[in-house]
Amino acid sequence: MLNNKENKIIKYLMYVCAIIWAILSIAPLIFTLISSFKSTNEIYGNAFSLPNSIDFTNYQTAMEKANISTAIFNSFFLSISTTVLVVLLSTLVAYVITRTGFKLRNLVLTYFVIGLTIPMHTTIIPIADIINRYGFKNKLIPLIFLYATFQLPFAVIMMTGYMKGISKEIDEAATIDGCGRLRLLFRILLPLSKPAAATVSIFTFLGVYNEFIFALMFLTDKSKYNISVALMSLNGRYSSDKGAIFAAISMFIIPIIVIYVLCQKHVEKGITAGAVKG
Repeated sequence: MLNNKENKIIKYLMYVCAIIWAILSIAPLIFTLISSFKSTNEIYGNAFSLPNSIDFTNYQTAMEKANISTAIFNSFFLSISTTVLVVLLSTLVAYVITRTGFKLRNLVLTYFVIGLTIPMHTTIIPIADIINRYGFKNKLIPLIFLYATFQLPFAVIMMTGYMKGISKEIDEAATIDGCGRLRLLFRILLPLSKPAAATVSIFTFLGVYNEFIFALMFLTDKSKYNISVALMSLNGRYSSDKGAIFAAISMFIIPIIVIYVLCQKHVEKGITAGAVKG
């Protein structure tokens, strides 16, 4: 057994490690924000100095050159739409697997498990062929279904594992009270599965918001760019405006930080529940 002195030492070491980790995590964000107010020459001349003045020229340049505001809107549209679709479909599949007598339910679950083993970018060539053949370029809706396809395996496994832990006596009681299947699913089982749904939503949203390769393949119209492709457009072949790039990155990450701060409890609860439930 550890004595009080050893416990205090371990506690202080944990605090020190936590502080160091926090500094290492926050430092890139602070550097990005500071650099967003500096010119390219200032960044190259003294990268770690404070800006000479608070000037929003870089933000204006990023808005004009890369149309960042539209790109952020497109990214949010893609992320939110895909998240809603994935949560809806994964909930329906999990219900079929866990609450019905469907004979092929184990085969369906295995199918989605296999889906986790397929690297997304190995499908680039056939998907590119489909995009060009059926005229899906510069259309956001097909991109939503594509993203949902690759996010579904994890979502189905997460929702299935959690829904298995919900007692089926709840189903029986709801059925006796005259509750239909859809009402049982969306009014009872889905609210009880909130931690798993939160985990799925978080990973889906962030995965789509940060996606680059498929967006680059699909979107060639500047008005349809997501944030990742818009950021690339600021980097020229022979030169680039580093200040504008840092300003664009700041506008890219600030909404995510705000969302995390507002949903911090749900994020932590969802990830924890998703890790141990089922």
